[in-house]
Amino acid sequence: MAEMLVRAVDKINPDSQAKDARCLKRGDVVVVVPNDWPWSVKEQTDPQWRIVRAPDMTMDEARTFTVPEFPDLQVNPHPRRRGFFIDIDGLPTGHRNWFNDTTRVDPMRVIPAAVLFNAKTQKTTPQNLNANGANRRVIG
Repeated sequence: MAEMLVRAVDKINPDSQAKDARCLKRGDVVVVVPNDWPWSVKEQTDPQWRIVRAPDMTMDEARTFTVPEFPDLQVNPHPRRRGFFIDIDGLPTGHRNWFNDTTRVDPMRVIPAAVLFNAKTQKTTPQNLNANGANRRVIG
């Protein structure tokens, strides 16, 4: 039985592409903990996060959502902290609406493991980046 703290909105660092790549984005799992975790008031109320309880998911299964990205550094020199995310827009309407509700009236939601695994999406590697993170230009 597992619970997850999930980013509901992108965290952004506009000053550096490398630092921005390390920021967690919408749908990224921040942390996985055992069921009935004593969440802080901030974790339960901050509109940037959601707490998902998946009572039919093991801790090992839940940890697969926190695997980092292992890209080819020649293609993407700024690996992201998570290689997978929960596609919030692909969730069933009730769950999607809960993620999008910034009031946090319901601080936690039970979502079945099958629904979460169905929404688990591997991040695509950003293309056309050189070693400095700038767009490549095709000359010719």
